[in-house]
Amino acid sequence: MNMNRVMTAIAVLVLLAGARPVQAQDSPHGPLSVACDQCHDTGSWKVLASGMKFKHAQTGFPLEGRHTQVACRQCHTTLKFSEAKPRCGTCHTDVHRNELGAACERCHSTDSWLVPDMPQRHVSTRFALLGAHRLAQCRACHTNEQKHTYTGAPIECVSCHRANYDATTAPPHRVSGINTNCETCHAVSSPTWGRGFDHNTSGFPLKGAHAAVACSQCHQNNVYKGLTHDCYGCHATQYNGTTAPPHRPSGFGTDCVQCHSSASVSWGGKFDHATTGFPLVGPHAAIACMQCHKNNVFKGLPSNCYACHANDYTGTTKPPHQSAGFGTDCAQCHSASTTTWTAKFDHATTSFPLVGSHAAVPCADCHKNNVYKGLPSTCFSCHASDYNATKNPPHLASGLGTDCASCHSASAAAWGGKFDHSTTLFPLTGAHVTVQCMTCHKNNVFKGLSATCYSCHASDYSATTTPPHQSAGFGTDCVQCHSASSTTWGGKFDHATTGFPLNGSHAAVPCLTCHKNNVFKGLPSDCYTCHSTDYTKTVNPPHQASGFGTDCVTCHGTGAVNWAGSFNHSQTSFPLTGRHVGVSCTQCHVNSVYKGLATTCVSCHQQDYNGSTNPAHATSGFPTTCETCHSTSGWAPSTFNHEPSFPISSTAVHRPGRWSACADCHTSASDFRVFSCLTCHEHAQSTMDSKHRGNSKYSYVSTACYNCHPRGRE
Repeated sequence: MNMNRVMTAIAVLVLLAGARPVQAQDSPHGPLSVACDQCHDTGSWKVLASGMKFKHAQTGFPLEGRHTQVACRQCHTTLKFSEAKPRCGTCHTDVHRNELGAACERCHSTDSWLVPDMPQRHVSTRFALLGAHRLAQCRACHTNEQKHTYTGAPIECVSCHRANYDATTAPPHRVSGINTNCETCHAVSSPTWGRGFDHNTSGFPLKGAHAAVACSQCHQNNVYKGLTHDCYGCHATQYNGTTAPPHRPSGFGTDCVQCHSSASVSWGGKFDHATTGFPLVGPHAAIACMQCHKNNVFKGLPSNCYACHANDYTGTTKPPHQSAGFGTDCAQCHSASTTTWTAKFDHATTSFPLVGSHAAVPCADCHKNNVYKGLPSTCFSCHASDYNATKNPPHLASGLGTDCASCHSASAAAWGGKFDHSTTLFPLTGAHVTVQCMTCHKNNVFKGLSATCYSCHASDYSATTTPPHQSAGFGTDCVQCHSASSTTWGGKFDHATTGFPLNGSHAAVPCLTCHKNNVFKGLPSDCYTCHSTDYTKTVNPPHQASGFGTDCVTCHGTGAVNWAGSFNHSQTSFPLTGRHVGVSCTQCHVNSVYKGLATTCVSCHQQDYNGSTNPAHATSGFPTTCETCHSTSGWAPSTFNHEPSFPISSTAVHRPGRWSACADCHTSASDFRVFSCLTCHEHAQSTMDSKHRGNSKYSYVSTACYNCHPRGRE
């Protein structure tokens, strides 16, 4: 037996000696710089280490919000982790069909798809929500919401309010041809349609005598569109009949307001020559009208200076106007209000106003050889040599722009410059104001520097321990807690930007009471997570035993400073009205039973039903739907609709007066199903037998009467 074991062992050793050595396996993850023991232990490749060292933030895609709860294989569908793309659209179907772009983070966070501040975000769209629109449901305008069509929704009023427009009769909008630009008369910020038409927004504001004219006097037959606005359209007769001066022969324009005021109550006119192309100033003001307007010619006369003063222009030699290419707009240098040709050119009318040291430079220094036209107006065109020679800082080498006015003032008497950093993406505020330029712009690098806080303060971020920013997974957008306008790092976090704003007693709780062990990310925000013990221990009423929901804010507000709650019974299928409002909770919820109770009246009032004797409900076979006759305000008064069974209203044959009490017909107080017709209709049986002879359905009993006369008629 021992010899067999020895031979078997020798055979195994021989086989092992001839076997190939075990080869190390290639990583199924492809090229990966992370060590295996960051995720695995020596137990198994398939089971991740319980204390996994790997931090997903090292990949450039930190796991935040709902991503912290997702299984690895849900995103990494293959073992080659580099194949997983960090774009939202890789894992999440774009329900907006790319109408709103691929940047999901503009509206959504990793905590939830819901967007709580949509009215505020709507301001950035083409249609801010104002007035009644702020209260409207999204579906009221985005009618194709099931297809997620948002970008194509029209913003014109009439696109939604066409029916209102068509139905309006005072005045009739459609018939009158009133335009569909609703905001002409109605305010989009108003909660109602009423406002009123401002005639000033039309082409014809009402002034003077027009203000007292009734609307219908002009807008006859409800015609509001297509009426002429010009005076002549209504006052052609007055125009043609005027003789002093004769308007028509003199070719006067038909724009009456040139001489007459629409604000006046009469035709008295005064022509303002300033409304023409030639206002009368200086010597022109003293010239008689007929001196220029000979033979009553008021139309077609030229108004430019050159038309009359061409000889003066051509003959001028100092400077030579014609050869220097001066314009023929004499008013550029000469004033029509002066009595001489003395000129002073306003350089501000050109693209280069003279300010600072330029104001003292003689004209000829720039306008050499009488060249006044075509000279460039940019600083660099004259000061290129100054730009190239500047060393502090070196403009050319640093790539500074050639728009000298960015730093230098044309109104200054020297080159001293001051750069306005607010024209860049990084205005200087707080502690940055006192920092020397070279502290940031090292080696004279002024272009291409990052404007993010983290780009300069990464070491501050990594070294911070109270709280530890990096290990706690804080974002690198420093301004969320720190102010750029501050002179210190002192930060204040606005908890309202998270999914859990601090209200009520939460506002006074120290941060570390909730954020134990410096855990600031991934904490749940529902009440029950922290207050499950309070929920379980509550006995008045016993929450757990009564099956209360764990959404604490249903009864307790987040803004309260204690646990005192108030339940809104209207949220259930049995709102409290009438007498039920004053009933204590335990009167209905016996033995702390709050769930599964019936809401029918008879479920609580069966004894009241059985004990009623006037009338006797149970023996009379009354239905148990108490609300048919009673209301929650009280058992009395009660009303019963007798009409379906037997009409007894004021218009019926058996109207009040022919009966005085229920007992007149219902002869058994304990059973209202028993009735008698013969109590009131005292017919002799022999007479009735004779009258109904041959009628097989006849019998001398009340039920037979009712069967043939169910409405009380013969």
